[in-house]
Amino acid sequence: MQPARILVVDDTKEIHADLRRVLAPQAKSEVLATLVLEFASSTRAHVATEAALEIESAYQGAEALALVERAQAEERPFSMAFVDMRMPPGWDGVETIERLWAVAPDLQVVICTAYSDQGWSEIHRRLGRSDQVLILKKPFEAIEARQAAWALVEKWHQTRASRRRLLELEETNRQLRLEVDRRTLAEQRLLHDALHDVLTDLPNRALISNRIERSLAQAKRDADYRFALLFIDLDDFKVVNDSLGHRAGDRLLIEISNRLLGCTRSLDCAQRLIDNTAGRLGGDEFVVLLDGLREAGDAEYVAQRIIESLSEPLLVDGHELRPMASIGIAHGSVEYEDATAILRDADTALYRAKCSGKNTFAVFDAEMRKEALARLRVESELRQAIRDEQLFLQYQPIMDLRTCRIRGFEALVRWRHPEQGVLTAAEFVPLAEETGLVLALGEWVLQEACQQTRRWRSQIPAAAHLFVNVNFSTKQFMARNFVERLRQVLDESGLDQSDLNIELTESLLMQTSAHTARVMQQLREGALNLHIDDFGTGFSSLAFLHELPVSAIKLDKSFLRGLTGDPAYAATVRAVIEMAHARKLRVVAEGIETPEQLSLLQSLGCDLGQGYYFSRPVDAALVDRMLASETVLTRAG
Repeated sequence: MQPARILVVDDTKEIHADLRRVLAPQAKSEVLATLVLEFASSTRAHVATEAALEIESAYQGAEALALVERAQAEERPFSMAFVDMRMPPGWDGVETIERLWAVAPDLQVVICTAYSDQGWSEIHRRLGRSDQVLILKKPFEAIEARQAAWALVEKWHQTRASRRRLLELEETNRQLRLEVDRRTLAEQRLLHDALHDVLTDLPNRALISNRIERSLAQAKRDADYRFALLFIDLDDFKVVNDSLGHRAGDRLLIEISNRLLGCTRSLDCAQRLIDNTAGRLGGDEFVVLLDGLREAGDAEYVAQRIIESLSEPLLVDGHELRPMASIGIAHGSVEYEDATAILRDADTALYRAKCSGKNTFAVFDAEMRKEALARLRVESELRQAIRDEQLFLQYQPIMDLRTCRIRGFEALVRWRHPEQGVLTAAEFVPLAEETGLVLALGEWVLQEACQQTRRWRSQIPAAAHLFVNVNFSTKQFMARNFVERLRQVLDESGLDQSDLNIELTESLLMQTSAHTARVMQQLREGALNLHIDDFGTGFSSLAFLHELPVSAIKLDKSFLRGLTGDPAYAATVRAVIEMAHARKLRVVAEGIETPEQLSLLQSLGCDLGQGYYFSRPVDAALVDRMLASETVLTRAG
C-alpha cells in the first residue's frame, strides 16, 4: 500500500511540530499500542505506521492548494488534511477547504478550531456538506488527533476503493447492456432472416404463408372482405442464368423484386400492409398478396400492371433485358382451409398462363382444379407405371433410301394404361418432363433400347450392324452426368458408341450455356453420334453445325407435307441436303408417307428416312420377324 499522505495547513509552526509528534511518535507505550490494535481491529483500518505515513506542511491556504494540485498531478494525492480555522492574512479554514475540494473532491478534512471560532452549524452552512469533515477543538489531545487521522485515512481509502468498485460495476453493467443489445439485435436479425429471402430481402414462404393465414381468418370473420394471391414466375429465366451467369441472374431477381415493391406500394385498389405484400418463394417464383381489395376484378388490373412493369427494359452487365412473367391469380375464399391450398391454386393458374403463351395472367377457376387433379392422377399413375413395368418400347425402322433396307430403329416409349389402353409419348411425356419423372423414364428407355438392340445384333446375323436412335429430354440433357451415364449404359449393354444415335431437338442445342458447351465437348471426345431432331422448326441455320459434334440432321415432317406439290419446298430440302453433305452430315427425313415423297427424296440425295410408308412403330416381337426377313443390312456410319 502506498504511504498515507497527510497535509497540515496551519500558520503556527508549533502546531506542525505537535501533529508530527502525535501522528509519528518515536516510541509507543504499551497502552498506546493496545489502543491502536483495538482501533484497527474494530474498524479494519489501514494502521498508519512511520513507514506508511507522509506528512507535509503548508502555512497558508494558497500554499496548501499548490501542494494539493501538484500531488494530484503526480498521482500521489493526500488522504486527509488538518486545516486551521484562522490563518491571517490569507484564506480562512473554510475557504481553504473549499478551494482544496475543488481540486481533490475526496480529500478528508479535520478542522482545527478554537472555542472562540465560528460554530459547526456555520461551518456546515458554508461548506454545504459534512461527510468529509471532523471538528478538532484546540487544544486537542494526542489520542484525538491520532484517532481522527486514522479514521479519515481509512475512510479515504475505503471511499476510493468503493468508487473504483462502483466504476467497475458500472463498466460491467455497461458491457452487460451492450451484450444484451447485441443479443437482441442478433435475435432480431435471426428472426428477420428466418422470415425473409436472403437475396431480395422480401418475405419468404414462411412469412407469406403467415400473412395468407391472416387474410383467410379475416375473410371468415368479414363476408365483405376480399383478397387475392398472385403467383408470379419469370418466363425463360434460365436462359439468363445459362447465357450471362448466375450473378446476372441474381441482379435481375433483385430488380424484379424492386419493381414488384414499386407496384404494390402505389396501389389504390387494396389496403397496404404494414410490411411488404410482395414475397419470393424461391428461384424465379414470386407472390403478391393483395389484401382488402375493393373489387374482385382489381386483382386482374394489378396483374396486368405488374406484367407491364416487369417487362420494362433494364441493363444487366451491359446487356439489355426485357423480362417477361406469367401470373396465376387465386381469389381468397372461405373454402380455403390454409395457405397451402390457395398457393396451390394460384400455381395451377400460373401453369395455365404459361400454356397460354406466357407473359400473361390467368385466374383460377373450378375447371382448372379438375385439370390439376387429372394431372395429379396421371402423375401418380405414371409413377406406378414406371414401377410396375407398364411401359414398353415400340420401334420405327429407319431406312436407307438408296436400298430401302433397314439400317436402324428409333425407340419410342409407350404406356399400356390399365384403363385408357396404349398411350403414345405425346400423351404423357410432357407431364413427365414437367414433374421431373422424365429422368427415371428416360433412363429406362435408354437401358431397354440398348439392351434390345444388343439382343437383335447377337441373335440375328443380318442385324449385326444395327443402330438405335433414342430421344432425350431437356432435363436429361441438363443432368450433370448425362454423357457419363450414356457411356455406362453402352458398356453394360455391350454396344459401341457408334451404335447409339442421340436425338436432341434443335431448340435445345441452340441454348448457349456453359453446360451445353461442356456436354458437346464430351460427346465429341467420346465419339458419340448426335442427331438433331425436328431440324428446321427453330431459328437456327446450318452455319452453327460445324461447332457441334453432329453426325446427322433429321428433317422435320413439315418439310415433307408440301414436298411434291410446291417447288419451293423441294428447293429448300435440296439446299439443306447439299449443305449438310458439304459438312459430311447425313440427312434423315421424317414422316415419309407416299411413294412420291420417297422418289423425290431419293432424287435429292437424302440418306435415310422413316415414316408410315415403310412402317408404323411396332413392338419388339414384330421387329424380330422384320429383321429375319431382311437379306441385306448395311452398317450404320
